[in-house]
Amino acid sequence: GVPQALAANGLAAGDMYGSSIALDGNLAVVGAAAKSASAGNAYVFRKTDDGWKIAVITIHDPGPV
Repeated sequence: GVPQALAANGLAAGDMYGSSIALDGNLAVVGAAAKSASAGNAYVFRKTDDGWKIAVITIHDPGPV
């Protein structure tokens, strides 16, 4: 197939999008280590017949420990 970029909206140059990547079958997870107040987000993509589609955005919330 044709290569496809896994892009997400709302990213800035310093977000470190792509700093970590994991693939498992038709799922891909791409990290943005510095997206949320330097805590990071994870973007989950699912491969469909139409290509890769963003499925979930997880936002790190450090909250109280």
